[in-house]
Amino acid sequence: MDAKEIFDLIVKADERLKYATPDKAEARKAQARDLLVKALEEARAIGNDQLVQQAETRLADLGMPPVAGGAGEREDAPAVHGSPLPEAKAASAAGRRPTPLDPYPEPRPEVEGGDEKSYPPELGTDAIAILEGRTFMFSDSLGDVPAGSIGGLLHDDTRFLSGWELTLNGQPLSLLKSRVVDYYSAAFFLTNREMPGLRANTLTVRRFRFVGNGLHEQVGVYNSSSEAVRFELRLRVGADFADLFEVKSVVRDRSAKIDIEHDPDLSLLHFHYENEGYLAETNVEVRRSGVIRRGLEERLDPSSMTEPEPLQEHKPAIDGNDLVWDVELDSRTGLVFILRVTVRVNETVLEPMHDEFGEEQQQVEGALTNWLEEVPRFRSDHAVLKNVFDKSILDLAALRIAGELGGESYIMPAAGLPWFMTLFGRDTLVTALQTVWVGPELARGALHLLGALQGKE
Repeated sequence: MDAKEIFDLIVKADERLKYATPDKAEARKAQARDLLVKALEEARAIGNDQLVQQAETRLADLGMPPVAGGAGEREDAPAVHGSPLPEAKAASAAGRRPTPLDPYPEPRPEVEGGDEKSYPPELGTDAIAILEGRTFMFSDSLGDVPAGSIGGLLHDDTRFLSGWELTLNGQPLSLLKSRVVDYYSAAFFLTNREMPGLRANTLTVRRFRFVGNGLHEQVGVYNSSSEAVRFELRLRVGADFADLFEVKSVVRDRSAKIDIEHDPDLSLLHFHYENEGYLAETNVEVRRSGVIRRGLEERLDPSSMTEPEPLQEHKPAIDGNDLVWDVELDSRTGLVFILRVTVRVNETVLEPMHDEFGEEQQQVEGALTNWLEEVPRFRSDHAVLKNVFDKSILDLAALRIAGELGGESYIMPAAGLPWFMTLFGRDTLVTALQTVWVGPELARGALHLLGALQGKE
């Protein structure tokens, strides 16, 4: 074999490593070793020291010790498709040089401190995010916010709920279906898992959620079996008052400055945080909690949850920061209740804005009804094009945030849902410019706010 053919073997070995996918990395390494061992033997046979050195260097990068006199002459040489012997790996680790496939031959020392070290767990690709103005809620597909996760109810860059988990007999529920309904609402349809004394899918659980300033959530648990069922339903609640950017990295422990009060008579949990002139509160209240013993089918209509229809009252107990319902449901009956979360920021108390799907919104500046009345009309016989336009208008409406600065109110586009519901200089300006023809008040609000916050030095 001549020098060019040997060099081609080395190039082929490099290509095996370069284009290796994670699931085939080990197989590609074995193929590369085969090629390099052959190249090394042929290079020695023709006395080409330069090619010998190249082959040896690449074999060392793969963790294979020097091959004295060719792989065939070493009794302890690894098999063609095998791995280096353990002692050979340890001996060669210090001598390996970084390569694209193996950039850190030796373990890197851990770097202490900094936000990059530890991140809270994500909520999955099917997580549900809904928002209204400066309020948004981010949960997993079950509607839960596990403690320590990146989810929660946030308003004005502060997290007012950091834990919101519904369990049945101590176990998470199983998902049937969940989705965003309106940009400010979501629906979750769940059932129970297989557990002692309770067959899977015996109970149907549905959660209807609405955000806007606070949170309004309607919960119903229905016994569709032919027998009575006893169970414990528990809602774990937590509030850490973390800053928006802490939520995605490391949350400071504020527990020493958070006061928690319970009012069993009102089924109320109260979380109070105060620090250097900043005050924040979360109030979780259970309303109209009771058992339905007739007319169950009609009550599946979410709007009926707000009707003043009498129930057989069944209030929850309070266990720590958990709300607990210990209930027995006869066949074809259900437990229903409403959860209302109000938030307070300094002297401003915010009540939930919505409690129905597709409802007529409050006629306040920037409300969706006003927005839809003022945007240009678009008509087309092309259904896809029409749907794209309508959905874009709704998405843009969902990104609007309103406020007041210098005695003048403003509405402007935020940078993005859910983590960037705030002012971004370039992003806000570009979006405002591109949507002047849709809603010029967005551009006016962006210019007003950016002008007021412009640097003077």
